[in-house]
Amino acid sequence: AIGEIGTVYLPIPAGGQKPGQIEVMVQGRMAVVEAFHKGDQQLTNKSRVKVIDTIGGSGLLVEPLQ
Repeated sequence: AIGEIGTVYLPIPAGGQKPGQIEVMVQGRMAVVEAFHKGDQQLTNKSRVKVIDTIGGSGLLVEPLQ
């Protein structure tokens, strides 16, 4: 999923401590997965994000698209 563009499904809190959820293509199918964001502002519903890394077994690290 690294490099894929997704959409925030549940808001992602700032700071990377708690997950939100995004909709993104994973292994050829659309999935809703936990996502973390290390920035200083919450990512709101329907925001577009890019997956930049994986966290643990199923979490994704994302950054907002500019």
